[in-house]
Amino acid sequence: MSYRELRNITELARALSYPRIISIENFRTPNFALVAEMLEWIVKRFEPGAPVTADCVNEQERVIFIKACVTLLLQNARIKLNPKKLYQADGYAVQELLVPMRILHSATKQRPAEELSAQWNAMKTTLNARMREVGVARQLSTQLPQVGALLNDLLQKDLYMRKERARATSRTVSVQEAERSLKLCLVAVDSERKEIEEKIANIDNDERSLDEKIERRKREFDHMQKRYAKLQSFRPAHMDEYEKYEAKLKEVYEQYVIKFRNLAYLKQLQSELERADQQRAVEAERSMRETVEKLRLEQLNEKDAIDEEMEMLPPVFQPTEANAARKVFGNMVGAGLSDEDEEESDDDHPGAGGHLEEEEEEVERFVTTQLDEDDKHAQSSGDEF
Repeated sequence: MSYRELRNITELARALSYPRIISIENFRTPNFALVAEMLEWIVKRFEPGAPVTADCVNEQERVIFIKACVTLLLQNARIKLNPKKLYQADGYAVQELLVPMRILHSATKQRPAEELSAQWNAMKTTLNARMREVGVARQLSTQLPQVGALLNDLLQKDLYMRKERARATSRTVSVQEAERSLKLCLVAVDSERKEIEEKIANIDNDERSLDEKIERRKREFDHMQKRYAKLQSFRPAHMDEYEKYEAKLKEVYEQYVIKFRNLAYLKQLQSELERADQQRAVEAERSMRETVEKLRLEQLNEKDAIDEEMEMLPPVFQPTEANAARKVFGNMVGAGLSDEDEEESDDDHPGAGGHLEEEEEEVERFVTTQLDEDDKHAQSSGDEF
């Protein structure tokens, strides 16, 4: 790593229109994110459709990314890089990144884009042909063990065959035996020739029969085509009635859809009204209970207040058990009501307990009347629907 290399990579990145600004200080310490981003950009410049991404989280993903990029550059551009230095992501990685960047810079500097694309396409074609050759070589290499084993078997049999050949060549053959073997061979060849001629004749017959079948099928096909055209132009007698009923069915279906929609809407309204009536009844019952509870609390408070007032009086004026139920009206000097007035006042003003019981009965009658009216209203609304 040197200062010149760091300066060269920054200038090359600027000349090649790298999407971000690179500083010399970026490579003073290991920076794998920047190296991965630059390596992805270089690979995409050589192969736009390369399936590589610089989003690496752990060590395994980084190793896979580096291997994929190095392999793509080696296959597509014949550029050999050191994956260990690239994984270090420091100044030594700059030395490896400079190689493909210089090639890209020299290509853009020397030739126009059209010539570069043509040369690149030719290179890709050549590489694809070489890759196909590699595939063929792999296929042949898989066949090598089988062929070797077969050759080994044949070579082992050659020892026996050599002896048989030597014995056959050393044996003298008479003219009569040779003539007899030749005649047998001629007879076998003649019979084989006759069989082949018969097969050829049968082939001709099969061809003629197939031609006849083809012609017959063609005539049948033309006849079926004409019949199909007649059937298309033919209109059945019940077609008008069918179309009329079909139009009526569409109208009836539209009415059915409208009625079904209205029925669903009315059912929804009915359920909402029932829910509202139920909620109103619950609220009325709750209000009645609150009112009764409030009256009970007021009664208890009044009773407690009367008891407190009676306790605050002197002992002389506190009621005894004999006259506890009797009420006294007037002042201490005797200027009060007469006995008749007291009887009238007792009749006109009943006790506190009786007064509170009457009020509770009136409240219950009022609440019961309200609940009956709500039920009648709910029944009337349900009858309307």
